[in-house]
Amino acid sequence: MKRSVFLLAIIPAAIIVGCQDSNVNGPATAPVIQTGSLSKAVLSNRSNIIILQATVIDAGTGDQYSVTGQVKYGLTQLPIMREELFDIALDIQAKVKPLSSSTNGWTVNNTSSGRVTLTRQTSVTIDKWYFLRGGPNSRSLHIRFAVTATTVSVSSISIE
Repeated sequence: MKRSVFLLAIIPAAIIVGCQDSNVNGPATAPVIQTGSLSKAVLSNRSNIIILQATVIDAGTGDQYSVTGQVKYGLTQLPIMREELFDIALDIQAKVKPLSSSTNGWTVNNTSSGRVTLTRQTSVTIDKWYFLRGGPNSRSLHIRFAVTATTVSVSSISIE
């Protein structure tokens, strides 16, 4: 009899817990961006490449610059049950040259990584600033990346 009463109490409790809404359609949270060096964000042989080839106008001076090069990126999903975390590795090699002068220009060689939280249907924007090596100390190349669960692309490039 005790066993029957126990089973009668457990079965409805299991049904109630199993049928509860898991809040899959709950409010969306804002993407979280964490930057810094992450050991898991590494480039592999299967890294994707973004070709940089743009003419950029400095909004402050009106000077025009040619930006050429490439960004290799690696995008790795981390195995976490409730969140979709992705590690991003970016490796940029570019040349920035003023169009109005005969100077050789400046170089950008940098590797960085970050972590973002997103779903398969969302995207997040990451801003990166790269100092111009061999150029003015206060100048940098600003690249805005759009990141989805499957790809990374360049949204905008500017000189600041």
